[in-house]
Amino acid sequence: SSRMSQVFWAEPLLFPQAAWWQAWQQANRPALAAQAPFPKRGWYHRFCMPGPEGWQCFSLPLKNKRQGTPYNALFVDWSQPRCNDFLMAVRSNYGKSPYFEWFFEELESLWSLKTERLLDLNQSLLRWTAGRMGFPQPVWDHSPLNQDDRLSIKAFNTKLEPYPQPFQHKLGFMPQACALDLVFNLGPDAAAHLHL
Repeated sequence: SSRMSQVFWAEPLLFPQAAWWQAWQQANRPALAAQAPFPKRGWYHRFCMPGPEGWQCFSLPLKNKRQGTPYNALFVDWSQPRCNDFLMAVRSNYGKSPYFEWFFEELESLWSLKTERLLDLNQSLLRWTAGRMGFPQPVWDHSPLNQDDRLSIKAFNTKLEPYPQPFQHKLGFMPQACALDLVFNLGPDAAAHLHL
């Protein structure tokens, strides 16, 4: 099939890293993989941000996490105390970042809604992230897709120019950081920075 008919098969991840946004930006048609089966080591409910000693990875607890469960049938277990650790980690890692004061309270409000279905949570956070980074709101292609028409991130140019990160002087630039890194460090300039 021609490249024109091919689609970025976008897994609706939790705060996806820069490469995901670059692929979405370049795609002729981005499609949200809402029916995808839950992978054993997927990033649907996990993400990593740079902390003072290296990567800090966060995993949302899920109620019915079994390999192969459709993504749109996964639910967050908000009763687990580690759900509260997330906001403390964001405050600790990004409290001195240029856009922290602009956007942290909005993120806190979205998180405190405790949206039960993971797909709904991730879609609301994707919309918020896109808006804060200066992207247009995601418009998803919901038409049926042939396997051959689905493009993964690897099909796109995802070279990332370094930008200032809070612990860069100690750790070097960490390009695999989650989208919160872009939101709090670049804010509405992020989309232009990612544009190739």
